[in-house]
Amino acid sequence: QSGGVVLAASGTTLTTLFQVAEPNAFIKLFRALVTKPILNSMIFIGGILPYHSLALAIIIITVVIKLILFIPTQHAMEGQKKMQLLQPKLEAVKKKYPNDPAKTQEETVKLWKEHGVNPMQSCLPLLLQFPLLIGLLYVVEAGANLALSKEYIYSFNHNLSWSFNTSLFGIDLTKPEMFIFPVLLVVMQFFQMKLSFAIADRKKAKEVQKAEDTPGNPMALQ
Repeated sequence: QSGGVVLAASGTTLTTLFQVAEPNAFIKLFRALVTKPILNSMIFIGGILPYHSLALAIIIITVVIKLILFIPTQHAMEGQKKMQLLQPKLEAVKKKYPNDPAKTQEETVKLWKEHGVNPMQSCLPLLLQFPLLIGLLYVVEAGANLALSKEYIYSFNHNLSWSFNTSLFGIDLTKPEMFIFPVLLVVMQFFQMKLSFAIADRKKAKEVQKAEDTPGNPMALQ
């Protein structure tokens, strides 16, 4: 669709042409499966919160998404840990066959099978997070002004009698903040990684202990 707007300034007529592009199939699918469900979930949560706080709604919906992704994330962490433990053997294979890529690849695959390592295990769960995190960013932007985001809102939510409160501790969430939230983000990411690796290490220790307690187990004999 296209159209024109005529403006008059100091006796001069200006014409501005514009064109509205139809979203492609990928964008429509992304909105239908990611953006719209997250935004409408946040609207539902915001509707029952005191003062319709956008900050609290974001925190709650983020925690829900993190809980959904918890098992895939732990699966990815376990895969990373296995690859780290196997790395010395992989390096040894590269040194043993420096001029034979085919043999190196064959021995690498053999090591993966022997130790139950899937190289994609640490990648796929992380890739699953990207659409949800990107969708969450779009949702936060849309939630700041619901009146301009009706394309994302289900029909039964079009006539809301309220709007989100966009402040948190006196900070306007619709404006960039460079000193508090970035530091908090780094600190929280650090503790999240520490916790994830601690859980993976504890699970690995239990598996080793179980293997050692098994009668006739080669590891126990060694």
